[in-house]
Amino acid sequence: MAELSNRKHEAIAREVGLFGTDLFQAYCAQGYAAHPGNAARLARDPAFDARVRELSAVAMNKAAELAGVDRARALAEQARIAYSNILDFLEVKEGKLQVMALDAIPRDKAAAIREIGYDSNGNIRIKLHDKVTALASLLKATEPADQRPPLNDATPQPEAKPPASTSRWAALARPTEPRTSH
Repeated sequence: MAELSNRKHEAIAREVGLFGTDLFQAYCAQGYAAHPGNAARLARDPAFDARVRELSAVAMNKAAELAGVDRARALAEQARIAYSNILDFLEVKEGKLQVMALDAIPRDKAAAIREIGYDSNGNIRIKLHDKVTALASLLKATEPADQRPPLNDATPQPEAKPPASTSRWAALARPTEPRTSH
């Protein structure tokens, strides 16, 4: 997608998409009045939303590349957790249900284990990662981008203040209250 035609809107999209800056703060930093409704209206603009998504994807891909993250491997790991089953770690011995010996658990299944410990009787106790969270994360990661909800669908809180500028020129440009003579 090409840059937005409005330079200020493009700058806001870059701040939000590339750096994760709060929409309202980025809006005010471009010199717009501190009005949360106007920032929310901009967020609902389809072209703006598409640009923020595009820039966010660029930032995420670059971060993953720099961190050496293999997306396919990360998704496979997430799937192992999401599709794990406690029965993969249990066996019946001498008529009793118990945790399998750790060396008998396949490595790909072991990825779902969150915690290993012992109970008061000295038996091994395992706790698995949260399946619901893993399933939700997996669904979100594999959902087509055009079906995701807008990134900026929440209206900013009205009590938010515009960011303080570090520029001495910006301080001079701020409107001052008229002086009243007595």
